[in-house]
Amino acid sequence: MDKSKAIELLKQELTDIPKLRKMQYNNQEFKPWCARVETIIKKGLDADDYERLDFVQSKYFPDELEIDHLLLEENYLPKLEDYETALLSILQKYEILGIATTLESATREPSTTDKPKAFISHGKEKRHFEKAHKIEIQGDDLAKLYPIIRTVASELHLEDFAFEARTANSMATDSFAWFNVLIINRTTMNRIPVGAFTLQSLGGNRTVLIVPPCSEWGRYDLNPGELAVMAYSGSQYDEHFSQFVKSLEERLADYGLKVTLRKRLWRGFKELIGVYKAVKP
Repeated sequence: MDKSKAIELLKQELTDIPKLRKMQYNNQEFKPWCARVETIIKKGLDADDYERLDFVQSKYFPDELEIDHLLLEENYLPKLEDYETALLSILQKYEILGIATTLESATREPSTTDKPKAFISHGKEKRHFEKAHKIEIQGDDLAKLYPIIRTVASELHLEDFAFEARTANSMATDSFAWFNVLIINRTTMNRIPVGAFTLQSLGGNRTVLIVPPCSEWGRYDLNPGELAVMAYSGSQYDEHFSQFVKSLEERLADYGLKVTLRKRLWRGFKELIGVYKAVKP
């Protein structure tokens, strides 16, 4: 079975989920549905796709080993939702990687000018943000920086993608904020997380913006499907995130908010003079 056929079959199986959700836990359709999904993925897609489904299965005891019917009933909807999340993330992976489009012309003889594309990260390629990147900002009121950040995101367009800077509400305080940066495919409207950064108010009219190492992205307020897409995308969209960071730095500099090296040196000099005057006999 080729991937395009497997993808179509999985999409068909997804349409059964609303019906299954309305059924009792001991219905006669859920087990055959699970078996069909398992077969499609095992025979038509990649091994890591089956591992994703296998992970869901490992969270629950096989029904035949469950003697507590209350537990079976309790697990039914969470298990169905986990299957749905796994299938959506698998399908979204192939949609983003362009597999469905590519395979429509799978019978075409490959051209010598076709260039292969590496889509999946294996953790070995050089990333743009393997180390933290810091930007010092003048001012300590984070609320005044939010509109600037969101405006930069809304105005930035790269290739077929728009940008979104989304606050992680679970982490937001008056002095700290975590932002997830996503790109939006303007054709499919799919959202792909491509990076993250934090704002930390230091007081004394100072704030620091930190882009953490790429290994720490995706920590907060991304759903399982978005996390899966981020993992599969790897470094593919690093350039998009780099462009966002560059645009944000330029906008902060235009507004006179970015603390430059010259400003830091001058501040350090004034602090040194202050210390000297304080200790001068």
